[in-house]
Amino acid sequence: MHKLLLAFTKKGKKLSTTLENKLKPKIDSLEINGQIVNFAIAIVLARCILLVGVQGILAFLFFSNGNQTPWVSAAEWWTVYGTVVDLSCLLLLFLALKKEGKKISSLLDFSKVKFVKDIKSGLLIFFLIFPLIGLLYSFGTGYLIFNENTLNLISGQLAERTLPRWAFFYSILIWWIIWSTTEELTYQAYSLPRLMKKHSQIKVIIFIGFFWALQHSFLPLIFDLRYMVWRLVTFFPLVICLMISYIKTGRITPVIIAHALMDINAAYWTFKH
Repeated sequence: MHKLLLAFTKKGKKLSTTLENKLKPKIDSLEINGQIVNFAIAIVLARCILLVGVQGILAFLFFSNGNQTPWVSAAEWWTVYGTVVDLSCLLLLFLALKKEGKKISSLLDFSKVKFVKDIKSGLLIFFLIFPLIGLLYSFGTGYLIFNENTLNLISGQLAERTLPRWAFFYSILIWWIIWSTTEELTYQAYSLPRLMKKHSQIKVIIFIGFFWALQHSFLPLIFDLRYMVWRLVTFFPLVICLMISYIKTGRITPVIIAHALMDINAAYWTFKH
């Protein structure tokens, strides 16, 4: 047992060293204090809290207008009210970066010179991650976890949604651009390097990965334990892969591209066609 633990530790250190190569200069250049680390932790937690809060506000509005199932009705609007969550997170990032004398643009690394290469890298990340984890693994875990009652609950909320025409087009043309970019800036470009400055890489990846995956259990929040577990175990390996992609490339733009391709798929195929 001792030998097995020692071997696992050595592999973990080797993995950590390997993954650190491209992102290390960015981490080393940061000037971090306890307040900034606390900001990074708070921002990682914020999206889960905001998702529940914003869905709750929308449900209250439905209730005030006489809707008999306000929470269920609010849930199906997740690709619309999600933008309110994004704007709130961008405000938090603005305030956090202001303490460092920086702007949100400092988190971006868009380059006209590297754009073609970034697109190729983004497509590669997408095709390496999405078919296996985004689809096959998701369906596999769903098959093991779901029962008929859970599927009935999800239908009309997470999937098979019917929204007004404007909300449909907003979801498939705009929502995913804001959502994928804000997620990557929140969890990766801002929080990941700042937490890695003070904590070990593996701990930071697991911490961010857990809450990033948990966020999807609240998008939308459906009160069914099987559904929430399915969303958590489905997205945990996916976001871990996205973090590894960022650490390995040292660039956020290709990861945003890959993430955006996943989100536009989610937006389109969860509607009733």
